[in-house]
Amino acid sequence: MAHIGSHGQTRIGIVVPSPNAILEPDVTSLITPGVTAHFARVGLETTLSEDLLERMAHELVHECRKLALLRPAALGYGCTSGSFFKEGDFDARMVRHMMDASGGIPATTATTATLAALRELEASQIAFVSPYEQSMHARGVAYFARQGFAVRGDACLGLMDESAIGQVTARNLSELVQKADNSQVEAIFISCTGLPSLGALPALVAERGKPVLASNLTLTWHLLHLAGVPTSSSLLFNYIHPPV
Repeated sequence: MAHIGSHGQTRIGIVVPSPNAILEPDVTSLITPGVTAHFARVGLETTLSEDLLERMAHELVHECRKLALLRPAALGYGCTSGSFFKEGDFDARMVRHMMDASGGIPATTATTATLAALRELEASQIAFVSPYEQSMHARGVAYFARQGFAVRGDACLGLMDESAIGQVTARNLSELVQKADNSQVEAIFISCTGLPSLGALPALVAERGKPVLASNLTLTWHLLHLAGVPTSSSLLFNYIHPPV
C-alpha cells in the first residue's frame, strides 16, 4: 500500500552503493513535484567484484528495514550488476526479500525496472551497453537473454572501479552505443547506476533514432509507477522517443 507523507508528499526509498555519486542527483532531477527520494547506502569498496555484490545483497535487506520506517510508497535497489550477477531468479528473489523486510512495500531493482520499461516499449530485440569488464558485462547479456530478450548487439568499456565509471564522458558513451547498435536493435540499454549517462540520453536517442534507456531512468520510472504517481509514463516517454 502506498504511503503519503504528512505534507502530502509521496516518498520513494533507494538503496545505493556507497561510492556511487551519480544516482542520487539523477533521481532528484527526474522525480516530479510532490515526490521525495530518500537513500541508504551499502558496501565499503570502490572496485566492483562478486564478493562485494554478495555483501551488498545481504546489507540490502537491513537497509530496507530502515527505509521502511519512512513509510515510502516504493523501494528500489540502485545497483544494476548487483541484481543480475547471479543466475536463476536471483533478481526476483531480491525483490521478494526487500518486500518481506519492509512489511510489503512494493519494490524493484535496476534490472527489474529495466525489464518493465523494455516490455512497456514492446522492445524484444535490444543492445546491451555497460562500463563493466568483460566477464561482468557477459553476465548482463546473459541475464536479458534469460528474460526472453534477443541481445542483438553489445559493447563494454572494461571498467570495474566506481570512480573511473563515474568519469565516463558523453563522447565515450556515444562511441560505445554506436558500436553496439545495428539495424536489428529496437532499443538500447545502458547499464550501471554509477555511470553518468542520463544527461547523454537525448543526444543518443537523436543519433540512433530509437529508444535509449539507462539504469537511473528506468529505476526512477519504475519506482514512480509502483508508487502510483500519475506522471510516471510521461517520464519514460519524454526520454526514449527521438525528436520529430
